[in-house]
Amino acid sequence: MTGSVLALLVADARFPAGSHAHSGGVEQAVDDGMICDEGGLASFLEGRLATAGAVAAFAAASVCHHATSGGELGWLWSEADAEISARIPSPASRATSRRVGAALLRTGLAVFPDPVLRSVSRPHAAVAMGAVGAAAGLSPFDTAIVAAYSSVAGPASAAVRLLGLDPFGVARLLASLGPAIDAVAQDAANAADGPLRSWPALGSPALDLWAERHHWREERLFAS
Repeated sequence: MTGSVLALLVADARFPAGSHAHSGGVEQAVDDGMICDEGGLASFLEGRLATAGAVAAFAAASVCHHATSGGELGWLWSEADAEISARIPSPASRATSRRVGAALLRTGLAVFPDPVLRSVSRPHAAVAMGAVGAAAGLSPFDTAIVAAYSSVAGPASAAVRLLGLDPFGVARLLASLGPAIDAVAQDAANAADGPLRSWPALGSPALDLWAERHHWREERLFAS
């Protein structure tokens, strides 16, 4: 398969990486009345793409590049883990990132049994995405596209379930984010060969607070 087809496979909601169980903060935002309609969802997704989505895209593109550069991989996993952990202040979000990363890694090993994937353990989601991208033969740009798209597609799907939004309208909303996703992915790909410490550190306090509050809820539809 070509790289573009493999990128579609990894980004497909049917790729069993477990992301469908996570709302990316949408469930708590809905409960707090911050998202009530399609307009509120649009603002949420734009903010998430510009912060968590951009960090994930830069990390995934960088890991993909360095994992295929022929060097020793131990330093990569250790440094990438530290850099991502430093960019996720919420303990609940860090735990979620590792759960999603572990599921993505297991799926990647089943589909792309590559030594790169066998060398990493307990990765954050963005690190796992970069490793799977490398194992699948994707370019850093394609890997960044998948990471950036995934950062908004999952929450958008969760909003449809939580609010009963028109799925056609939400699909239109995701399509409208296409140029922004492309721009984030291109910036990530352009910086992929740089040092890992140069990844952006774009924070979103609201997402961190929602993650912590959601973690302690007794009743919830999504895991995060």
